[in-house]
Amino acid sequence: MRVLDPFMPGAHLRRIRELLANGSDVLRRPLVRQSVALSDVPHWERFGSGRLTYWRRDPFGDYSACFREIPAFRQLVVSSQTTVTIDIRQIQGMAASKSDLHGHRCLDAWALDNAAWALKDVSLPAVGHLLHWRRQDTASDSLVVHDYDGRVFLSNSEGSHRFAAARYIAGQLGENVRFRAPLTRYSVDQTALRAIQGEFAVYAVRHDARFMNALTDAFRAGGVPYLTCEMPPRLGGADYGGSSGDAHRAILLPRASHAASQVIALFDASPAMEVMSELQRQCTAALIPLDLADEEPEPFRPRI
Repeated sequence: MRVLDPFMPGAHLRRIRELLANGSDVLRRPLVRQSVALSDVPHWERFGSGRLTYWRRDPFGDYSACFREIPAFRQLVVSSQTTVTIDIRQIQGMAASKSDLHGHRCLDAWALDNAAWALKDVSLPAVGHLLHWRRQDTASDSLVVHDYDGRVFLSNSEGSHRFAAARYIAGQLGENVRFRAPLTRYSVDQTALRAIQGEFAVYAVRHDARFMNALTDAFRAGGVPYLTCEMPPRLGGADYGGSSGDAHRAILLPRASHAASQVIALFDASPAMEVMSELQRQCTAALIPLDLADEEPEPFRPRI
């Protein structure tokens, strides 16, 4: 097998191209578990919000790591609060239950499997009874929507079975049952997103020690600067909840660096997911089912 001389001009680029060509498993897209559980929505608000590891040539000519903060990441997701009244059928997920929420993609299927005992009386009074029972201990319930997900979730601590049953029966009857609660809405700040896109190309890579070590060696040989951090939880991040093989890291390549721009071209030609473009795609694809606000919202503020 031919061994490349690491000091040969362009050798590091040939090595990176080789790694990307043979790394289809490492470059596979992060897994996203679609379910009625609020906790399965990717936590973009936590992406890059801490210190990122920054590899570059230091003033002494050594390739070493330090820590860097990117302010735009702290502004990436903003939240607003209001109080809304919506049709109960437009709530598509919940935060908590004694029954597993992760194995179902819709609340109707979850209700049929876990709350069949509450579905025997398909009538409007039954809906009222189920919701009235919930209100005794669920005054703190609220709603949550992430604009890059597009679904409305009930942030509850109790009463999941009765709520899902009431919602199912209302659907069977075709009744518009109004539900009023505080709503927290998470949105991507487009100015922050464009700032990150303008400064970096960001790619998701499955955390494989051998691949990452080889990639870092190639970057070192070419003096390629890059930053790295965990992907957002529930989108390949450390607490995804799947196997350790699902963990992904983000590689940020500075566009202003000539050495990094050559590597960006190689990543763009590979199957690796460009993270910020994917977030933009999610924002565009998510369909918010209605204008949720029926009161003046509080001003947007960063969620730190």
